[in-house]
Amino acid sequence: MVQGEQRPALAEFTSTLGQLSSALREIDRAAVAQRIERPKWVVDDLSHEGVLYTVRLSARPSRRRDRESLMRPVEALVEGARELQAEPELPPFYSEVTVTRLLNVAVPKSGIREVSLATVNGEVGERVGLNDALIEHARAAVREDEISIGSITGTLDVISTRAKHGVRVSVFDPINRRAVTGTAAGTLRDSLRNSWGYPVTVRGRITRNARGQAIRVAITDLELLPDDDSRRPSTADVLGVDPNWTGGLSVDEFMDRARRRAQ
Repeated sequence: MVQGEQRPALAEFTSTLGQLSSALREIDRAAVAQRIERPKWVVDDLSHEGVLYTVRLSARPSRRRDRESLMRPVEALVEGARELQAEPELPPFYSEVTVTRLLNVAVPKSGIREVSLATVNGEVGERVGLNDALIEHARAAVREDEISIGSITGTLDVISTRAKHGVRVSVFDPINRRAVTGTAAGTLRDSLRNSWGYPVTVRGRITRNARGQAIRVAITDLELLPDDDSRRPSTADVLGVDPNWTGGLSVDEFMDRARRRAQ
């Protein structure tokens, strides 16, 4: 952090660290989606030289998480900031809430002129400044451009059941590697709790940014999906729709012939 014309107020200083800590927690829940222990982020080092304040945040050691696993949200946070410098879209493992947190950190405030991020894994990586380009792109990434009715499939994570207007959740889409923030009426509270940590399809009013990315969804319906192959159709079931689809050939023979034709 680079000091402004005056020293940063304690409230601004701690708020900045709190926003970054919350962003790391949110990214960790998306990047490491299993039901495992979540890291606690602590101030590992703090130094001050001239107008430059250097704070090192690290995850408290855990027997259930190895170093590579604990570094994953850190690397995703810094790489996401780098991507936001270049493009106005949600980075991988980010949600609308995470982008907003980074935006709050990036905007200059009393006593804090600029903030930059870097990974520390044996040595300090390249610093990524939360500059004007990032601020502009972050605002565009969470700006509403289109609303439509649709569905999102992913892993459900309940954020809060104490929200003023129902339940706040996050649905991580493993294909697009991004989290979508959702809200649901209190009538779905039990269904959401029972589906926590499992693959689901949520339906409702989806808000997208100018890049077409889903940034939030107002959930009206929820479907719990199987987390194994028990309810998925077999190849025989699919081919049973049209038993003559392969012209009497086996599936392997049909695919082999198709590949030869494509060459």
